[in-house]
Amino acid sequence: MLYQILEKKELGKNVILFEMLLDTPLIAKKSYAGNFIIIRSNETGERIPLTIADYDRKAGTITIVFQVVGKSTKLLSNLKIGDLILDIVGPLGNRIHIKKYEYPVVIIGGGVGIAPCYPQAKELKAIRNKIISILKAKNNDLLFWRNKIRSVSDEIIIYTDDGSEGIKGVVTDP
Repeated sequence: MLYQILEKKELGKNVILFEMLLDTPLIAKKSYAGNFIIIRSNETGERIPLTIADYDRKAGTITIVFQVVGKSTKLLSNLKIGDLILDIVGPLGNRIHIKKYEYPVVIIGGGVGIAPCYPQAKELKAIRNKIISILKAKNNDLLFWRNKIRSVSDEIIIYTDDGSEGIKGVVTDP
């Protein structure tokens, strides 16, 4: 089965970072926070694991976010809206444990690791947890999905290495 690219956005300025919306009805139907897929863009690409950064069961879509770091992510980044992806296997992995917690839930993500924070916060917020999201990047050009994360968070704290947005430093600073 082939999977169509419905949307593609470049997220980074100095780092090649992409967001893709894929038509994957069977995968979307079974996706939860914590799941990932194995994707191969074409016959010459390697199979690579990518986190499911969002899913829409009604629309039958999943969203992936990836940074171009090698041959296979470069091949994937060269695809355009309307192009077809050869192989996607998933959803794989274990979903996160979703329950109502007595205390606020803190979700932390940095760099491309911001993407998996969204489905986690979304699912936890849906059952009325208080969500505090902490995001970190080298600079504000590399911060993505601020508003998306904010939409499922009660509080958002931002760190950048250079202080270009939020607090200068790293999330483990006292």
